Amino acid sequence: MALRTCFLRSQFRSHGRTPKLGQFRPQSLAPKMGELHVLARGITSESSNKSLLAKVWDGTHPQSLTKDKTMLSKEDADKFNRWSIFPMAFLIQIPTGAVYAWSMWAPPLTQTLGVVGASALDWGLGPVSMTFSSLAVGFGISVGLLGPWIERVGPRYASLVGGALFGGGHLLSAVGCYMHTIPLIWLGWGLMGGIGWGLGYLAPIGLLTKWFPDRKGMATGLAISAFASGGLVAAPSIQYLRTKFFTLPTYAGPLGSIDTKTEAGKQYVMYQGDWCEAILAKASDLSVLPSEISAKLAEGFYLVDTGDNGCVMTFAVLGLGYMASMGLGSQLLREPPAGWAPPGWTPPVASGVVAAGSVSASTAMRTPQFYLMWLTLAANASAGVCVITSAKMMMGDIFANINPDLVTAGFTTGFVGALSLANAGGRLGWAGVSDHIGRKNTMFVTSLALPACMLIPQITQLAATGDGTLPLYMFYGTSFMIVSWYGGVLALIPSYAADVFGPKHSGVIYGRLMTGWSFSAICTPGLLATLRGMDQRKAIDSLVANTSPEVFQQTFKAPIAELDSLLAAKTVTIARLMEIAPLGTVDPSPFLYDTTFYAISGILATAAISNALIRKVDSKYLMVEDSVNKDRMSSKEDKKDERLLNDKSS
Repeated sequence: MALRTCFLRSQFRSHGRTPKLGQFRPQSLAPKMGELHVLARGITSESSNKSLLAKVWDGTHPQSLTKDKTMLSKEDADKFNRWSIFPMAFLIQIPTGAVYAWSMWAPPLTQTLGVVGASALDWGLGPVSMTFSSLAVGFGISVGLLGPWIERVGPRYASLVGGALFGGGHLLSAVGCYMHTIPLIWLGWGLMGGIGWGLGYLAPIGLLTKWFPDRKGMATGLAISAFASGGLVAAPSIQYLRTKFFTLPTYAGPLGSIDTKTEAGKQYVMYQGDWCEAILAKASDLSVLPSEISAKLAEGFYLVDTGDNGCVMTFAVLGLGYMASMGLGSQLLREPPAGWAPPGWTPPVASGVVAAGSVSASTAMRTPQFYLMWLTLAANASAGVCVITSAKMMMGDIFANINPDLVTAGFTTGFVGALSLANAGGRLGWAGVSDHIGRKNTMFVTSLALPACMLIPQITQLAATGDGTLPLYMFYGTSFMIVSWYGGVLALIPSYAADVFGPKHSGVIYGRLMTGWSFSAICTPGLLATLRGMDQRKAIDSLVANTSPEVFQQTFKAPIAELDSLLAAKTVTIARLMEIAPLGTVDPSPFLYDTTFYAISGILATAAISNALIRKVDSKYLMVEDSVNKDRMSSKEDKKDERLLNDKSS
């Protein structure tokens, strides 16, 4: 109707007349209206000719998922129970929180062929660590580039696509494990999982900040803590499913009872008349397996590629479960209209670093505050990423030989679950604290991770001297607090961004800030693998230097000169060298992470400095309407003050 009226008015203006009531003659304009209908049909036809991919990108296909289907009117939003959004958000975010159980995947992925130990053809820690780095790349793409797309298509559409990618990534990883092709795991659990995680992470958080403008810290803290608790669910699930689908490898016999040889660093045993590649599993290797499995195994040689450590089916089952959960949660999301506020709530007056208006996403990237906050996040996240991605392996390396009866597979799984609890609790707790003492001050509290990282090498030194279980629980508690502060950092960033840059575009700005986490998650696992590898090689060289060449030759069926090939084939390890080392030799395993934590401490110092430099955004960066409104308010206040002075003078 509006289009028809505008067309009719244009006809009168073209003749220099202004239309008056009763002056329209629709019959005389029939030919013109026909042309208009043809034009409208052409526009509709052009829209319908868009490809399916273009419609998906626009968020217009399928119709049941479009943004207008989830958007409520103001009247309906006022009546809607906004607290009911939380369970739906949890169905989406808890599955994506499984990324924090990554350390449950790292050790078995280095033993997919050896099953009870690493074989020559198994992937090393470096290539396996690239999976988490690939995840960080996918997450960075999602939060850094797809924020505007999420705003355009709405939370339901974005969450559903995120679930398909996250679950589908697990399914592709199952194929990668089955084919022993690690690039498929990089692409599946890594890149696809990272993009799916970003969509399933950002969409509910952005939605909750719209429903709870009066309790942003609490809302984002609850949502992100639910996400972080996903690791608490995933860790035992991975352990249970791997145990369920585990297939024992072929046992060739105990050490000393069968013929062995070494070629190109690889170990071979005579089995049923043929030389077969095998690995030697010692008690320390079997102790890290689930108790239900280790009870069925004995020390000795096991043939390579004759068993299954359960990774294939575990990836597949979890992938299907994650797709179902995220799909269900996404269908039940509802969104309030733009600018909605709870009835009776008035936005507080801006103070401190809180912006008086809003900054656009593009303008924010021209402010120093954006890069200082990005650096604060990237540096602060390094400690948590370091502990989370290597928790199970770290606990085994440091304490498995010192406290073998206590540090079992179940204990290390519980440790991973406890860290997920710390992550969730830190996000909820520190986000709540920030509502009272401010985001900047709370960010300073999380900098306590620096002295905690400096303490860990001292704890490992104490453990090596044999002071019972005290160092173990000190390490447990210190790691718990490091991950708690890490969770607090990630929970603070959404509301910190809204405070500094204003609420209008905080979702997109927050997404771009989260590329700082991606940068940290890409670099930290590689840094850890490199520094640990350097310390491991130093330790092995030291042990070999103190070992008799004859004993070395007898044990490994190769001279010390072939050490490099023996290491590449994973035949020589610290554990096996300790068996032939002179009496009184200290096991260097607990010290493999000292250099890493000293390096992380230096990175954390950078985070504290950058947070201290964050100031309130200059008013010149505010959006035009916000600046105009601010000037109008100031003008009204000046006029009011002038009237009061005149009244007093009178």
